[in-house]
Amino acid sequence: MQKDHAKQLEYSILQQAFKSQEKSVEETKILYQSVRSIRHDLKQHFQVALTMLHSGKINEAVDYMEKYNDTVLDGISNKVFCDNDVVNYIINSKSKICSDRHIKIYIYIANEIPEFSDLDLCVLLGNALDNAIEGVSGEGNNEIYLELRNVDNFFMISVKNTIINSVLEDNPNLMSTKNEKEVHGLGILSMKEVVQKYNGSIEFYESDNKFCCDMLLDIPDNMQFKSKNVHNRTNY
Repeated sequence: MQKDHAKQLEYSILQQAFKSQEKSVEETKILYQSVRSIRHDLKQHFQVALTMLHSGKINEAVDYMEKYNDTVLDGISNKVFCDNDVVNYIINSKSKICSDRHIKIYIYIANEIPEFSDLDLCVLLGNALDNAIEGVSGEGNNEIYLELRNVDNFFMISVKNTIINSVLEDNPNLMSTKNEKEVHGLGILSMKEVVQKYNGSIEFYESDNKFCCDMLLDIPDNMQFKSKNVHNRTNY
């Protein structure tokens, strides 16, 4: 009975976690559409500034663009990595956090991205990058490596972060070290649930002074692809 109760509690917590992730996906879509709209309007703002410059109103043009930058563009990163808006926004938002914390992040997208659900991609990519951001030592060479590629009939998400001391040696089960462990420990559990859904695998290991998380998802034969773009390794 205790085991059944524990399973029910775990399932209930997972449901709450997925609802939270689902809300995050919807907010992500809305925000990313807003960013795309801002990009679309940039042409008009540049035209206004150019008109001022051609009229000799240099100071007015500078003031106009500075106000626009301060009110609209400040803090927005809008690099396009693929045709999946959720993936784009997750990478951009996590890259902003990395920039604020002086962490270098490298991204490599080698293939088209299969059309997995936005929620599942958010759970896997968001949690993996969050863990990597929290996992860097904060000292010396702080780097995160993200790689998305197809391997045979599987889609691979690989996230690595530099470390000074071994994580698995002291914490082989990757238990959360934060307060409210029953909530904060859900990230890896949620990732495992999604990987299992796609008959895949998830592996945590350490190599070359890096903590590594590799996830493989089986790509169904009838699954479509969202991205036709290939993004090279990028340093933020």
